[in-house]
Amino acid sequence: MSDLPKKYDVIIAGTGLTESILSAALARIGKTVFHIDRNQFYGGEFASHTLSGLIDWTHNVLKSDPPNDLNKCNNNLKKYYTEIEYTWNTSCDPEVEKKMLNLSRKFLLDLSPNVLYSRGELVELLISSDVAKYCEFKMVSQILTIDSEGLMQKVPTSRSEVFKSTKLGMLEKRVMMQFVQACLKEDYHKQLIDLESQNFSFEELIKSKNFPKTISHILINAVAMCPSQADSALKGLDETRKFLSSVGRFGDSPFLFPMYGVGELSQCFCRMAAVFGAIYYLDLTIDQLTINESNLIKSVKIREKEDDFECEHLILDSSYAPLSLYPESVETICRCILITDKSIYTSQDNQEHISLLFLPKISDSDSNIYLIETSHASNCSPQGYFIVYLFCEDKAKQTSKANFEQVIKFLFRTASETENEKPNILFSYFFSHVDSESLVKEMNENESKPTNLHIVSGGKVCLDFDHHVKEARRIFEQICPDQQFMPSPPDPEDIILDDNEAVKSEEKSG
Repeated sequence: MSDLPKKYDVIIAGTGLTESILSAALARIGKTVFHIDRNQFYGGEFASHTLSGLIDWTHNVLKSDPPNDLNKCNNNLKKYYTEIEYTWNTSCDPEVEKKMLNLSRKFLLDLSPNVLYSRGELVELLISSDVAKYCEFKMVSQILTIDSEGLMQKVPTSRSEVFKSTKLGMLEKRVMMQFVQACLKEDYHKQLIDLESQNFSFEELIKSKNFPKTISHILINAVAMCPSQADSALKGLDETRKFLSSVGRFGDSPFLFPMYGVGELSQCFCRMAAVFGAIYYLDLTIDQLTINESNLIKSVKIREKEDDFECEHLILDSSYAPLSLYPESVETICRCILITDKSIYTSQDNQEHISLLFLPKISDSDSNIYLIETSHASNCSPQGYFIVYLFCEDKAKQTSKANFEQVIKFLFRTASETENEKPNILFSYFFSHVDSESLVKEMNENESKPTNLHIVSGGKVCLDFDHHVKEARRIFEQICPDQQFMPSPPDPEDIILDDNEAVKSEEKSG
């Protein structure tokens, strides 16, 4: 610690996705960046854990202590993560815990899983910044839906899949392709929304088109995923266009999933930041902020250290924010991680897939539930094991386990079902955490917040990561209003060395 510089342009606490994008963007334009994390791993709320690593992390959360001063930074994860509960299903195999822990390193379990649209903002940023060279992806090859009869069906996404489908008649196929072509035109809003339907919900718009029932269901619940009356026609068409425009860029599916888990994304941006001079220090956190009379952070004190580090700007993951900025009540997000012995949907090719299923809410007091299933295809689990992620908003104000109870009962085998082809749950993990998007909004409205403190959000209930790219871009523009956000790195052949550097380069090569 004594060898580190004591003054930086930006200090960042937390290696979540938004923080890591900002670190790379700021280091790329020459800003001095000191990037730390309280954990011994990268990713923060977006980390990918081994099975035993997840259990160890759980114990660390449960034993964390609250700060004794509300003006100190929060390092009490029990305030951020709640209702943590995990169980092993020994009824199907008494040795299941031992067997799975022996395979622990072959599991990579995400705390905040999402997929990427092939033409989404994160994919565009990965390509334009050249960060894509650090990561690998797999297609989400199965988009699933539950039809009106309660049966699970694979949604056709490409033109060839549509015309091969036996679930759609010839008329339905033609109607669907006409709608797809209209959505992909530049003036699609004008073509699909007339004056009478401007105030419609997306569901009402689709019904007004008199589409066949199967087509309407697919468009509302599997393509746009906008089943609520609160989802406007404009929002639904935007989501539909985003889905359809992503199909065909890298394959027949519009979605990608990171190989080795979502935690790889943060690490990729951190690698880029380190290349351009950012300094990284794990297992280190901020204890206290020194704020001057102008309500600007002058320096930060590192926990249990005597060192003070000066900075022009401080960026904090919301879980680090001082408790004095926390509102009295916060919204929460419920999550569930299941490890099973088979897929929720058996494909005809008998291959292991990555699958996505959207489950619309039944009533206004319920929440839409997103389900992502990964397999050995993403190198996140051993062969023959499947990881299922469930997440939703906690609108019903229930525990995470209660929010997912009906879905789990519908999709998976229960103890009372002796003969059933449903997957067995081998390991289940439930937890809730603060909805940091709403938390950050309230913190930013707090007049006591220092003007050079930037608080960023973590995982949210949505399908992709584009929110984090927008958030990183917004904060970057506040710090560096006249600079380009994440410019492409220079080609090595275009770098011009001065005389001294050229001599050193020649000596090394010699």
